[in-house]
Amino acid sequence: ISPPALALIVQERKSTRLDFSISYAGTDNLIWTAEVQEEDADWLTLQPTSGSVTFGQPGQVAALADAAELSPGQYFANIVVTGEGFSGPIGIIPVSLTVTAGPQIGLEPQTPLSFSVLSGLDPDPQAITITNSGGGMLTWVATDDVGWLSLSPASGYLTGGQSQIVPVAVASASLEPGDYSATITVRDSNAENSPQTVAVNLTVLQRAAIELDPLSVSTSTPEGTNAFPWSMTLTNTGGRGLNWTATSSASWVSAAPNSGIVPYVPGVGGLSFSMWINFNTANLAPGDYEATITFSDPEASNSPQILPVSLTVLPGEAPTISNLSWSLRVLNDSTCGNNGSRFDIAFDYADPN
Repeated sequence: ISPPALALIVQERKSTRLDFSISYAGTDNLIWTAEVQEEDADWLTLQPTSGSVTFGQPGQVAALADAAELSPGQYFANIVVTGEGFSGPIGIIPVSLTVTAGPQIGLEPQTPLSFSVLSGLDPDPQAITITNSGGGMLTWVATDDVGWLSLSPASGYLTGGQSQIVPVAVASASLEPGDYSATITVRDSNAENSPQTVAVNLTVLQRAAIELDPLSVSTSTPEGTNAFPWSMTLTNTGGRGLNWTATSSASWVSAAPNSGIVPYVPGVGGLSFSMWINFNTANLAPGDYEATITFSDPEASNSPQILPVSLTVLPGEAPTISNLSWSLRVLNDSTCGNNGSRFDIAFDYADPN
């Protein structure tokens, strides 16, 4: 019998084989039988278990080791070969089986990945870490069950103890506000604990929105005066608090106040804030002026909003007096220090400014 002993090495969950041969030096046929001696060695089978050999024509037997149900470690058995016409075994073959650790999928984090982003934007990527926490070679493939999630790379190879960081990107800019969920699945058919999963939660937040009333301001004022203030309303028509600022392009016009918060109250709808557009025009020369006031919130969906302001400074005009009349009241009035006379004077006064 050759070889006289068999040493097999196999990765857990896999199988392997080694062959041995039975030769016979006689001139007749040898009818032989082979069996596994140990009752608990059900991991070892033989093919075939019987046959015949003649001189110069040895028989081959395959010893098959299946580690599907075995943990890493060492296992032993004996193969006993008997021959017809022989009183005892014609050969005992010691068999040793070494089962090595197979790949194991280690996946971090164990808790869900959580993304939160304003509508119209993509959040910063996060990452998962894939580790071969066993032995052998982990041939991993990662998939997800939604269209807005992507992993790069989505597959790879890891030896025992080796890890790889895999970025997870979310494309949420086109998603409507709301809550979304997904599952990342990491597989390797050779890993005992395949598949492994990690959950992904995504919240797309509604954004604030700026609405102005009126949409523009146009006014006039006489030279040397400040134009009358205008009242205006800023409304948050979005679904999130509005933290706004107002910036003027000219020193002669400004919003008062120039910043504020218009909160979002679920179920109530858009809230409004009243303010004034103030003018500092007393030092402006006659003419036409243009400016803008920019209302902005970086997190508002329609930021910025521009309020155009037009101003006309009118040239000054002298007042007019008409219909002048007078009448004598007291001649040589003694209450006057110089005995002057008192008169009543009447006229119409008109000032276009």
